[in-house]
Amino acid sequence: MTILIIVIFAAQAVAANGSTMDHHAMQYAAKVLATTMVNLYLNPEGPGPIREEFEESREDFTYEAYIPDGPLPIPADR
Repeated sequence: MTILIIVIFAAQAVAANGSTMDHHAMQYAAKVLATTMVNLYLNPEGPGPIREEFEESREDFTYEAYIPDGPLPIPADR
């Protein structure tokens, strides 16, 4: 017997489930996001050093996509 488990992280899922643990987790996430926005608003230079460190760590990194450039080739047997 196969059991399919689907996890949904949305307000609708919490409302449908009615679990207090889910509700508290969403409240905590909202508080973290709100606090982050207040900190960014009060200190707009705050992310500057973080962004600089991020850019330095990526200087010699080149992204290569797994999908080749251009359209995919059409199979000859079609």
